[in-house]
Amino acid sequence: MLSALVHAQVSNDPFDVTNGVKITNASPTIAGVGPEGMFGGNTGYRNNTVEKGNTLFVDAGTDKPYFVEFTTPKPVTIKGIAEYVARDTNGSRTAYKIRFYPDQNNNGNFKDDGYSDTGTNPLDSSVDVNTGKSSKYVCTFSGKPCTASRFRLEFWAKPGVKNPGPRVVEIDAIQG
Repeated sequence: MLSALVHAQVSNDPFDVTNGVKITNASPTIAGVGPEGMFGGNTGYRNNTVEKGNTLFVDAGTDKPYFVEFTTPKPVTIKGIAEYVARDTNGSRTAYKIRFYPDQNNNGNFKDDGYSDTGTNPLDSSVDVNTGKSSKYVCTFSGKPCTASRFRLEFWAKPGVKNPGPRVVEIDAIQG
């Protein structure tokens, strides 16, 4: 199930750097706004004054996904994820779709197992970054929750925009 809301992110979930999330691999990002931003990291560029707490991927086209792989200190059971995205005023940096791959066997094999938003355009953010807000999309897993400590997220950029590298404001785990 997917829904869009304007909403504030949380920091008390398992997918937060303050709770021990570690980035293990990622697509290139713009200097100063790395992948830790989407997990509650508090960095930005230009002396931490621009895009603070966001992740901006380097513009690398729209034919393959941008990704981040990360771990939690111990296995966590989640029933969904909340994705916060924002675009530039001209539509650039829009995350077009997302896929979520847990490594439930802890063997380096990230499998979809039905945990992805795979629609044709579920994440077309309608909120510009200059509003100070972001669009929130909630993906609850159909079927059973997943338990893992290693994860991979993939983001597709919206085709036909000047700067396709997606902006991800926050990723939160949904438990319960």
